Amino acid sequence: MERPMGVKLIAIGAAIVGCWNLFVTYTTAWMGGWLSWVSLWTGAPPTDIPPNYAALGPSAFWIALLGMVAAVATIAAAIGLWSLRPWGWWLAVGGLVLGLLTNAFAQLAGFIAIERTIGSLLAIAALIYLVLPHVRKAFATPPSTSANSA
Repeated sequence: MERPMGVKLIAIGAAIVGCWNLFVTYTTAWMGGWLSWVSLWTGAPPTDIPPNYAALGPSAFWIALLGMVAAVATIAAAIGLWSLRPWGWWLAVGGLVLGLLTNAFAQLAGFIAIERTIGSLLAIAALIYLVLPHVRKAFATPPSTSANSA
């Protein structure tokens, strides 16, 4: 079956977001490791760092590690969507729902940002698209293989 255009767009978007989040969480983990090292040797965290990193403190490494797992799962979902694998559909839907829940809890807690709102709207649109019958059918049919691949 032909890959639906919306699935292509969602897969490309997920790959871009996953790679970006992997980069961001890696740098956060690096900063968290650096903060831990400086705190260990000096007895106090450095004072000349951005407030976002200072707020995380030494726990930034562990938070970033969890973020890296989520980023890798997003990249895996992109690969699964692109290849029309059922596990890719489930991984994408699960990730979108989890992202919506975390955005909703953050906004209810008062962390309202335009990025969260836009991200939530895009996630809702992607979820609606992924549950459409013709899209579900694309993931129900085994991907076709060419006769030349052996």
